[in-house]
Amino acid sequence: MKTRHLGILSILVVITAIVIIIQFLISHGSMVTHSILHRPDTTGLCENEFKPREFQYTKFPNGTSLTINYVPVFLMKPNSTGKICTNNWRIAPEMNYSGKVITGIGKDSSAAQDVTIVADPDTITISDTNKTIVYAITASKDATGFYRFSPMFSNCGGIPLAIGYDSTHSFDNDFPWLWETVPCPLSLADTEITGLTGIDVAYITKEYR
Repeated sequence: MKTRHLGILSILVVITAIVIIIQFLISHGSMVTHSILHRPDTTGLCENEFKPREFQYTKFPNGTSLTINYVPVFLMKPNSTGKICTNNWRIAPEMNYSGKVITGIGKDSSAAQDVTIVADPDTITISDTNKTIVYAITASKDATGFYRFSPMFSNCGGIPLAIGYDSTHSFDNDFPWLWETVPCPLSLADTEITGLTGIDVAYITKEYR
């Protein structure tokens, strides 16, 4: 009887391990897909490589924990043009996209009138290889304030863009939409920013306990 119980326990342990692995692969599917695909070389397209600041996680002896997340804010000057290079890849083998690159710059819940954006290329096909999209953002001489940059495949998210400010400014309360939880449709592909030209970076620090 004791041997039988040990056998059942071993089976349960194996099943639990399999479930944990499956959940990990599902929740990190885009990262797994990205890791096996070639990342396009954007050298020459954007002057500076962009590597976001990594989050920090601390586990305390009393069982509590602290996670610090860093949200990048892109900084531009009025009357200037900057470039953002992105790497784009499909999330699953059966998900392909071919069509127009859809992007935009918003301000105060509407399309910005003092900032323009042009995507290169303006149409794209994503299948079994990663593709690069370069966004040229032009701020007019009167542009100032806080904007929402929406690159292709960013789903319903957005990237903070501040014009007329530098890294000494605290942006903690300037982008309230960052902390909103809204339902988002499934995206066919994923995107990451790989390089910048004419754009600086500051960070919003967010703590989770």
